[in-house]
Amino acid sequence: MEPNKVLRCKAPPSECNPALDDLTLEYMKLFAMILSMCGLMLKPQWCTWVAVYCFFISFANSQSPKDTKQMMSSFLLPISAW
Repeated sequence: MEPNKVLRCKAPPSECNPALDDLTLEYMKLFAMILSMCGLMLKPQWCTWVAVYCFFISFANSQSPKDTKQMMSSFLLPISAW
């Protein structure tokens, strides 16, 4: 094997912005709250399902449990609208 013909594999540059990930989590929390309120007031079942889905996305990607009250309200609101 010739050393001058060996090509090293380079990782592609990461375009992931951590601030954008935090913003996505905040949007998921906001969508969960809005959709659960719509499910509670207007009674469409798909709103509560999407609210629970958004809650689980935000819960699974949260880094620290600093806002447990908001997380619990985001979970209990669509459950109560069921």
